[in-house]
Amino acid sequence: MVHILLFGPLAERIGWREMEQNISPSMTIERILSDLELTVEEMRTTTTMLDGRRCEMSEMLGHATELALLPPVSGG
Repeated sequence: MVHILLFGPLAERIGWREMEQNISPSMTIERILSDLELTVEEMRTTTTMLDGRRCEMSEMLGHATELALLPPVSGG
């Protein structure tokens, strides 16, 4: 079981902020984002964290218990 967290505009667009989901440990982060129907731009700019550790899209879920998806931060 993996706890998925979405933040900012990403959560607003998808319609939820937290979800528990059964996901195979061999599934890549990129596949999970694709299943969530993130756009190419969202996939390119989203920071992904597995159990608090930044990870690449090609990384497999493994035994992680939390996946956090963070949008880019803007300031001014």
